[in-house]
Amino acid sequence: QLPRLRWQQLAPHSRLNALLPPLFGLLGGGLLSLAYLKQGSFSGSWSGILANMVSLWLMASLLLNFSFKIHDLSAKRLGTLLAHLGVALCALGIAQVSHHSQEGGAVLGANQPYQLGAFEFRYEGREPVIGPNYTAERITLSVHKEGKEVARLTPERRHYSVRTMNMNEPGIACGMLGDLYVVLGEKMGPDAYAMRLHYKPLVRWIWLGGLLMMAGGALRLLARRPLLAACPMAVAASLPQLEQEAL
Repeated sequence: QLPRLRWQQLAPHSRLNALLPPLFGLLGGGLLSLAYLKQGSFSGSWSGILANMVSLWLMASLLLNFSFKIHDLSAKRLGTLLAHLGVALCALGIAQVSHHSQEGGAVLGANQPYQLGAFEFRYEGREPVIGPNYTAERITLSVHKEGKEVARLTPERRHYSVRTMNMNEPGIACGMLGDLYVVLGEKMGPDAYAMRLHYKPLVRWIWLGGLLMMAGGALRLLARRPLLAACPMAVAASLPQLEQEAL
C-alpha cells in the first residue's frame, strides 16, 4: 500500500494511519521474538523475525482497511478480508512452527522432571488400561509453567492381541498458543520410561487460517450468485433483437 500513497497530498492523520500497520508489524514482531527468547525457544534466525513482522504487518493493514470500510461493508469485501486474513494467520503459524518449535528426548520417572523451554514435565504415575480390542499402559505427566500446572498428558503404549502388534498413542495438550505432544518409548526401569516431547507454537493458527480462506472464498462465490443468475436472463432477453438483426 505504501508505494501507492501520494504523501504530498495526504493529510497528517492519513499519513499516520498509513504508517500504523508497518509500525505495528515491527513492534509486534520484535515483541513476539523477545517472548520466545525469554522462554528459550528463540531460534535466532532473522528469517523467523522477518516472517513475524511481515505477517503482523499484513494483519494490521487488513484490519485497518476493514475499520475504514466497516460502514460500507458487502459480502464481497468481507470475503476478501477473511481470505487475506487467513493467509496472514496461516503464514504466522507456519513461521512459528518452523522457527520456534522445540523437541527433546528424556527418561522420565519418579522425581525425574524434564525441562523443555518454559515447560517442565513431571512424571505422575502409570496405570493399566483395558480397551475394546487392546490393552495399554498409560502414563500421566503434568506440565508446569512458571510454577503452575498448565496441562496433563496421558500417552499410551497399546498392545493389540488380534494383530499381535504394539502401537504408541501420543499424549496431546491443545491450545491456541501452542500444542504439546509426548510420545511414549521403551520402559527403562521399574518406574521410568523413555519419551519424546514436542512443543509446536501456534500450530492451530495454520488450520484457522485455512478455514478463514475457505470461508472468504465461499462468501465471494455467494456474492456473485445474483450476477451469475442474471446472466442467462440477459442473454434470453437479447435473443429476439439478435434474430431481428440477422434477418
